[in-house]
Amino acid sequence: MVVAMELLQRLALAILQLAWNPFYYAGIALVVLQYRRQIKLERKLFSTRLHSLIGETWRAVLWGALGGIGVSAVMALLGTAIGPETMWLLWGAALVLMLFRIRFLCLAYSVGAVGMIAAALALVPESMQPDALVPLLRALPRVDVPTLLALVGVLHVLEGLLIRTQGMRMASPMFFEGKRGKIIGGFQQQGFWPIPLLLIVPWGGAGGMALPWPTVFGAPGLDTGWTFISLPFLIASPKWR
Repeated sequence: MVVAMELLQRLALAILQLAWNPFYYAGIALVVLQYRRQIKLERKLFSTRLHSLIGETWRAVLWGALGGIGVSAVMALLGTAIGPETMWLLWGAALVLMLFRIRFLCLAYSVGAVGMIAAALALVPESMQPDALVPLLRALPRVDVPTLLALVGVLHVLEGLLIRTQGMRMASPMFFEGKRGKIIGGFQQQGFWPIPLLLIVPWGGAGGMALPWPTVFGAPGLDTGWTFISLPFLIASPKWR
């Protein structure tokens, strides 16, 4: 009973953190902008809207929340070692990559970028490292890349399920130029879902309590104390035609 109450208390605190997390609302705003763009294109082509902005946004938020619960439960069994600085690094990398193409706003690309930067900086001698990169250099060695890769794998499974179950609801009819130069009809689909994650991470605060179940990865520190951390992110599926 004590463990259950402690779990619920920390889970409630993590939900409050998520409610104040600007990244989650930034993800919802991007979803609104993308569906608004899609509806404007539908009006231009067919003089009517085929989707509802409010309806599609709420559907994306709802299914994203349900998917976040499932991913958080899986990661609780696998074990994670992600800190707040990792969240800032991933979102920073995602926002930079988004400037090149909107589909790059995906955790897989962010993890790959952060992992390559960490590997590259590890090869630079400390005497040659610029002072301006000191805060970044302190955070990068603490990034647990294997855990992030496992999280990316679970999120890709979720993405496949969301595309399979919700993809056709967001598809828009379009006209395309065929291989022979003729105009043919088809569909275009690109989905966006804000995913709120509540991950169990090591926490060495006073009164720490060991995690009551074993984890697959055995993240260091969970045997001396743990807590929840909110990590909202956005799933952006590739554009299908």
